[in-house]
Amino acid sequence: MNQTQSQMVLNRVKCLECGEILTSYHRHDYKTCSCTNVTMVDGGLEYQRYGGMDLLKVDHSPTVYLSNDHDQMRISFHWGTYGKNGDQPRRWITPAEMSNDHIQNILHDLGHRIEPWIKKILVNEQRYRQENNILIED
Repeated sequence: MNQTQSQMVLNRVKCLECGEILTSYHRHDYKTCSCTNVTMVDGGLEYQRYGGMDLLKVDHSPTVYLSNDHDQMRISFHWGTYGKNGDQPRRWITPAEMSNDHIQNILHDLGHRIEPWIKKILVNEQRYRQENNILIED
């Protein structure tokens, strides 16, 4: 399997018992639902581990892979941010939510240090915005 097929962009499961959707954003981000099935997900984008008391009540189909199209990538991939000045609590946002300047700054300042597939998603988001005349300001 090549990286395009196997690289997760969103590690997400749904508990079919209570309906809760759980997302694991980073390697040791272990999440559980609060119902009796105790559905869980872990692994962020490095691996997917999921479970529950009854595996038939755990839906892992909400997970998104790099092979999906850009319309899916722009709302599925999440970037951790501490705000424009770095003084806010960490929150996870999608490329569709980022300002144009934020995307440009990531590519300029971190482009040589981020995974190539992440860089590709952000570059594709810039192209998407140019083609659709989308401007998101801070």
